[in-house]
Amino acid sequence: MEGGRKERKKRKERKKRGRKGRREKRGKKGRKMGKEKSRKQGCGGRKEGWMEGRMDGRKIKRWVDMMQEDLVRLVRTASGVDELVQIYQRNKHLYTVEANNARQLVESAAQDIEKLLSNRSTALVVLLLSEL
Repeated sequence: MEGGRKERKKRKERKKRGRKGRREKRGKKGRKMGKEKSRKQGCGGRKEGWMEGRMDGRKIKRWVDMMQEDLVRLVRTASGVDELVQIYQRNKHLYTVEANNARQLVESAAQDIEKLLSNRSTALVVLLLSEL
């Protein structure tokens, strides 16, 4: 029975500690570290200070933006998009941009494919008849 009481008491103490916040961290050689020191190292016990000593939101956003710019620059360089833009600008007078009707383009492509298939089938029939 004695062991059961001790266990309950220990659990109760742990709960109390959990509500109040974590115990102070100990540094090298077992000395207690002050709250300022533990926050600077990113080990703060309170929820408000968990980002202190680490990158705050603005720094993270700036870092992400820089990475994005670097990735865009890398992709543009590797794919040669900038060179294509320069080629287009040099030869702009050779190109025309016109509006088109997508449905009409699809219909004409389908008709062309049907013609090719019918020509192929007639060629196969002629080849087969010539061999007999």
